[in-house]
Amino acid sequence: MPDPIQGDASDLAAWSRAQLEVPRELAREVGKSFKKILIKLVSDTERSIKGGFSPGTQSQDNVVNRSGDLRRSFDLTVEDGVGIKDVSGFMFSTALYSSTQEFGTVGAGGSLPTIRPKKAKYLTIPLPDNLDPSGITLRTAREVLSNPQGFFLQTEEREQAGKGPLIVENEGGELQFMFTLVDEVDIKPRLGIRDRANSSSFRSFVSREIGRGVARALERADDGRQGISRR
Repeated sequence: MPDPIQGDASDLAAWSRAQLEVPRELAREVGKSFKKILIKLVSDTERSIKGGFSPGTQSQDNVVNRSGDLRRSFDLTVEDGVGIKDVSGFMFSTALYSSTQEFGTVGAGGSLPTIRPKKAKYLTIPLPDNLDPSGITLRTAREVLSNPQGFFLQTEEREQAGKGPLIVENEGGELQFMFTLVDEVDIKPRLGIRDRANSSSFRSFVSREIGRGVARALERADDGRQGISRR
């Protein structure tokens, strides 16, 4: 490559500008790589949320897709700035309960506090009779109990086991079990975003994409310098 110093003052000024542009190119191209990385992390997380809810076959190990709100809640943001040290990006969720699904509660091996009622005596957990085919709750406890056919049911066995009563509804002489009342609930860490991001395959993907971003930036900067030297 010809020596870029061999030229007039305008050549040298252009060369200086090209040199100053290298950090900006790095920030732009690495920012693009960050975005691609986060898009993959969001996509992998969305796919991990299982579909096909079936009452009685739920697992604490997987997040089950019910309304689809959690799947739709994920997004990302990337900022590049003027240098590579300014590049930042993160994935986030607009669903308030996503952190509980990711970090879990202490009673189930997680780090967040066990879920307990703030004002009421019990938490209301919907039962299969009160779930639609997607696993979404059909009616609230207040709605059930406002019906003359709705009432609390406590058995001696449940009471001895320290369990709260059930909320049931009598429909034509047949009892529908709508809610179980509990003092607290623990949830396993099961969304898996951190495990996914720290896996060897994902870390390899990150390294490749960042490397490609740096290579693109250096290639563009080198093209600019060669263009100046050929003037």
